Amino acid sequence: MMDYNERKNEDKRKEHVVTEFLEKNLYSRFPDYSHNENAETQKLGVDCEFTGRKFHYVADEKAATRKNYINAGTKYEGETMERRKLDTFCLELSMRTKKYGKWERHEGWWMNDKVVNNSLVLIWIDRTKSGDIENVDDILEAEVIVVRKENIENYLISLGWTRERLREQVNEIIDNFDKWNGTKTIDGLKFNVAAWLKGAEAPINILIPRETYRRLSDYNNIFKLG
Repeated sequence: MMDYNERKNEDKRKEHVVTEFLEKNLYSRFPDYSHNENAETQKLGVDCEFTGRKFHYVADEKAATRKNYINAGTKYEGETMERRKLDTFCLELSMRTKKYGKWERHEGWWMNDKVVNNSLVLIWIDRTKSGDIENVDDILEAEVIVVRKENIENYLISLGWTRERLREQVNEIIDNFDKWNGTKTIDGLKFNVAAWLKGAEAPINILIPRETYRRLSDYNNIFKLG
């Protein structure tokens, strides 16, 4: 099993593969596309920019790359359960980071008012040759959705979940953290709390169905490459 730093490095490697896949299959359609390599700007939620549908997208790329969601219905050697398809994508409300050897909780990327992106590029890697993500040619099937943040915000508000109410719910969860392990639905919205991750980020997320993102999106496509 990977430790925290090994997992972060592996996630970063997969992010580069996903960006290469997007540049090859999606971003090539947008002549003004540019990818941001500045680490400080990336912290503000800006991975890339492009223009389409009379809108300039300042986008944060978010990819589902964990191998237990790849090649659903398959069970590989050493695995105890069949893999399943991921039909949601989480918005991070709160998480922890390690500073000077201590974990500190702060607002997640969805709630962070310092980020400047106006849209998300969501990608689900559904099928690969290897059962993991080795390189860009390994990817056989992926779904990509481009959605404006304001559309997601309006959807949440339609369920009664303003940003203020979400912050109140996060505080309630933190105050009763050990009771919140797992997923609970409150007023039409699924909250997922990984309280068991005592030694890691222990994020507090909301889960939105893939189908909902499709309805809210400006662009969505399933790429089948083999």
